Amino acid sequence: MTTPPDNKPYDPNQPPRANSSIGQAQFEFQNNFSKLFNAFKKDHVSLDAASNAGNHTVIELLQQTGDFQTNIDEINIYSKKASRQTAQLFLRQQNNANEIQLTNYQIYSLKSTSKQIEYFTFLPGGIVVYFGTVFNRISGNIINLRPAICRRIISVVLCPNQPTPSYPSWVEVQALPTNVDRFYETVKLNPPERDEPGPSVQDYIILGNI
Repeated sequence: MTTPPDNKPYDPNQPPRANSSIGQAQFEFQNNFSKLFNAFKKDHVSLDAASNAGNHTVIELLQQTGDFQTNIDEINIYSKKASRQTAQLFLRQQNNANEIQLTNYQIYSLKSTSKQIEYFTFLPGGIVVYFGTVFNRISGNIINLRPAICRRIISVVLCPNQPTPSYPSWVEVQALPTNVDRFYETVKLNPPERDEPGPSVQDYIILGNI
């Protein structure tokens, strides 16, 4: 949480000095309460709201450098940089139990070829995301799904990768598990109409379950 800028900052020296009355410090008191009110209102429901006053609206977790200690009857949720990733959320159960990584994010780039430019990443909930560019004329209208760890296709989105396409992106998709472990390895694209040439280059994003 960050405080909004103001040319009348919070004064830590209030309450007033000894031998001064509350009446003399009324303005400083009001200014301090105003600063606290406005600072708290950021990422919270305002304290003067008709309902849910003071509730969080946004929680920001600053990246930590290490693990949090947890006592009995206490848990901690915190963010820190995961190995070979960005900052992720972690949960640590009571009594310093083993921490659990709650989120996962990393973009992986595979070696590009004349047929396809490939990337993949993971989302929470056991979802793999394949995305990149496929050169249809060379690839034979095949999108490779690597690594082959997807057991069910959730969605396929295609977009022609050219300034002014004169024909629609291919939308009919055929995908079947192609190995004995029932993992999807490829997606075959077919044009919506057989007389359409289809775009020669397409960007794609494919979501699947692992």
